[in-house]
Formats: sequence, structure tokens, C-alpha cells
Amino acid sequence: QTIKKIIDSENCQDIIFLGDLFEKRSPSPKVLLALQTILDYIPRDKKVYLLRGNHCSQTKADDGLTALSLFEYKRNVTVIKHTRSVNGYTFIPHYENERTIIEDLSRVPDADIVLGHFGFNGCLNPMGDPDFNISVDMFTNRTFLGHIHHYKETKEITIVGTPYSTSFQEANKDSYYAVVDTKGNYKMKPINF
Repeated sequence: QTIKKIIDSENCQDIIFLGDLFEKRSPSPKVLLALQTILDYIPRDKKVYLLRGNHCSQTKADDGLTALSLFEYKRNVTVIKHTRSVNGYTFIPHYENERTIIEDLSRVPDADIVLGHFGFNGCLNPMGDPDFNISVDMFTNRTFLGHIHHYKETKEITIVGTPYSTSFQEANKDSYYAVVDTKGNYKMKPINF
């Protein structure tokens, strides 16, 4: 319902999911059908990008194997399994090998907006442990990230967070979604429904 309400309230050209559309690496048929229902709800004139997150990957091999591939048949859906630039965006999915992310960040075209599923030095995972050692200085473009569950802003980086709680520590947290224009101007909007 939350995603449907966001889609109904915003007039967006592109709809981008920043990863972890599944809780488990091998989603059940029920979960796959629920994602199908959401994708079917999105008007066909909208481009949809599904970024591979760590929970979307079948293994930790960084090979891009993901159940999200099941939705590539839809003409308006693009599944991002590996780093690529499309229409002014550079998508960087989750990689277990941090070096891959650092190398990909260094190759982002100057005008692109980065959309990724990873963290940086100073981010903590839901268990309170540091997840990444990527320096904030590596980010030179306006960047929006999934993976980290709490909203946070640091320099050119916005961690959007997740709209749902995954542990007791996250209960009653503030949740947001971002509306971004082609120049990287953005507005964070609370999810209060």
C-alpha cells in the first residue's frame, strides 16, 4: 500500500527502487507475486529501475544472479545487476567486494546522479556494526543510497533508508522517499501513511 500511495501522489518520469526488494536471497513465490502486483500497478509509461541489493542477490559471488531478473520481460522495467549508466544516472548495485564499488565511483561521469546500494565509512548496519570503509571523499556526484536502513545526509550523499522496520531497534523510525529532478535537486518526503 505504501508504494501505491507514493506512486499515486507523485508525477514521476522514472521510479527507482534502491535494492533489497526481498528480505531473503531466495524469495518465495508469494513474495515474487507481491512484487509483480506492485510492478503491474505502475503505469507503463513510467520507467522502472530495480537495483540489485544484497538481499536481492542469490549469492555473495557478485555475479549479478538475482530473482529480480524474472521481471525483465516487462517493457518498462530495467533490472540493474551490474554498474551501468543510463539517462544521466549511474547505478551501482551491491557488491561484496568494496574495491569494485570504489573503482565504479571513480568512473562516474561528472553530470550523473549516482544511485547505489552500499554504505560508506561511518555507516552502521542494523546490528550497529560498520559495513563499509569507503571514504566520503570518494563521492563527487550527488548520490542517493539504499542498503543503510536509517535516513542520513552527508555532503553529497543522501541515504534514503528503508520504509519498513527490520528489527526492534528500528521500530517507530522516521521513513522517507526522495523525489529527484534531472539536475540532482531533491526533496525528502516523509512516509506517514
